Parts: sequence; C-alpha cells; structure tokens
Amino acid sequence: DSAVSTIEKQNFINIGIYHMLVISGLHISIICRSFYKLFKKLLGVSFFINYSIDPVLISKIFSILIGYIYLEIAFLPIPGSRALFFFGISSLLSKRINRLNCLFGLCFLFLLVNPNLINNLSFPVNGQLNLKAAQN
Repeated sequence: DSAVSTIEKQNFINIGIYHMLVISGLHISIICRSFYKLFKKLLGVSFFINYSIDPVLISKIFSILIGYIYLEIAFLPIPGSRALFFFGISSLLSKRINRLNCLFGLCFLFLLVNPNLINNLSFPVNGQLNLKAAQN
C-alpha cells in the first residue's frame, strides 16, 4: 500500500532520484535543524531585528515548513512525519516535553487521520521501537 505507484517508483529509479524519497526520521531532523540554524543566522543579521519580530521563532517556523514541504514531496512517510512532529513540538515549546505523552498523542493523531495504519506492519513496530526509546 505504497503512496507511490510502481510506474512512478520505476521512473524515480530511472532518473536516479528515488533515494531522495526514502527518508527516515533522522533525515528530517537533520534537514530541519540545518535550516533552523541557517535561517537563525540569516535572520539574526537582517531587517527583522528592527521590527521586533523574533528571528528565532521565524527560523523555527521556516525550518518546520521546509521539513513539511520535503515530506510532502516524499509522500509523507510515517517515520519522517513523526520526526517533524517531534521537532516542531520541541522547538516551538522551547522546553523539555514529556516524550511518552507526545508519542501517544502522535500515534492517536495518525490513527485518527488514517485508521488503516493499524493494519500496516511498520506502524506498530515503529511505535514499539519509539516507545522503548522514549522510556530511556
């Protein structure tokens, strides 16, 4: 039940960009964090400082937006979506969050949007792995 048809997948493989669509949570974290640092640096020295707009907040929002656009292009894989959600919550709240509550909330949100995910083997397996990681 892939979001990418077999023909589309073969076209991506033929032109050599399929690897850009295979993303994990680590990829999204790296992309968001890199863009956050870039935007923070660029906006910190720009005209935003003169208008009392917080460049850090704008940088966080832009980096989340870039991460979402990348995920949208890659057909919103579950691990990448989960990483973007965690990045967004933790960066916008700017404090330590309860990882278990965040994980359960995210799983509930995913199942609310698409109840058929419960039949996808990667969803519960990934959920169990993340639960174990969140408990440590």
